[in-house]
Amino acid sequence: MVGRRAKYSLLFLMLTWIVPAGAQHLWSEVRMDKRKVYVGEPVEVSVAVYTSTWFTKGVDPGNVKVDGAYSLYFRGISQSKQVNGKTYAGVMMIFNVFPYEAKDIVFPSLDIRVETPEEGGYKGVSKIVKTKAVKITVKPVPKGFDKTTWLVASHVEVTDKWSGSLKNIKVGDVIGRRITRLVNGTVVAFVPPVYWDTVSGVGLYPERPVTE
Repeated sequence: MVGRRAKYSLLFLMLTWIVPAGAQHLWSEVRMDKRKVYVGEPVEVSVAVYTSTWFTKGVDPGNVKVDGAYSLYFRGISQSKQVNGKTYAGVMMIFNVFPYEAKDIVFPSLDIRVETPEEGGYKGVSKIVKTKAVKITVKPVPKGFDKTTWLVASHVEVTDKWSGSLKNIKVGDVIGRRITRLVNGTVVAFVPPVYWDTVSGVGLYPERPVTE
């Protein structure tokens, strides 16, 4: 009886040491604010990584490239999530994706390297979390709209300023007109150029536009 009791006690101690080390939960989630957009319309893609312990180092998604679109890393947010009564630490990374072609695009699967301790441990262990790829449907410029002036933005403000007097103008006088456009919710590449109409009796000399 003594020998059997000792055997069971040893087995129990081994199990309590092994199970916590292999019980860590580490996973990822990918979400989009919309799945169908027009050319130039941004899609917000959120990539989140969760662990049942914590992160010992910042999570870096690396340089994310999307074929057929501009991809801009917006920001990262630390957060927590409750699953079956257990709290998980998480990091959400937000990307703004701007398709520039009228064809479907794919936000690619990412291999994100993280450092997080095992259950019961305290030292960060380097691991790779793989995310899923998601498809985005891109629609062409609607009929009736000019493709050369098409722009999708959350806000557009246009102002102009003249240099020189517009009264009592003489032949040979030079006056200047500066047009400024402030655009939110897009990238510089999508802002269409200014097209100047011809004016009878006036010579126009457009300068190179400046963007920032």
